[in-house]
Amino acid sequence: MQLSAWREHQAIDKNKPRRWIMTDNYLIDVTMEKQQLSNNKQQKFEEFLVANPHTITPDIPQHTPTTAKEKEQKLILQKLIQEKATQYNLTTEVIASSKTLLRYIRGDQSVNFLSGWRYHLLKKELEKCKIV
Repeated sequence: MQLSAWREHQAIDKNKPRRWIMTDNYLIDVTMEKQQLSNNKQQKFEEFLVANPHTITPDIPQHTPTTAKEKEQKLILQKLIQEKATQYNLTTEVIASSKTLLRYIRGDQSVNFLSGWRYHLLKKELEKCKIV
């Protein structure tokens, strides 16, 4: 984790793509101890660790199982989206994926169907549902 943070920091600092600093495969090989950093990169990495002593933690959301109520709400939305998809000869996934629907049900207002053409398609249906 720290090595990828260092690579990101170097890329931003030098205004270069991450892969120019260190390729993904090389980064993986170093973390798996298949390869070692060059002396120069090792020194810069150690300096980065000293300058940034805080623990770098990944921002990975915890998986929360779907509740019965969420499943019910998702089914309602999926039926409405299926009707619109059929009406406009689209696949349901083009309008909204299952994961996107669950995020919406859980309160995420940044989902793709709350803006643009998807929103115009679903506006009335979403107002009828009033799930969130």
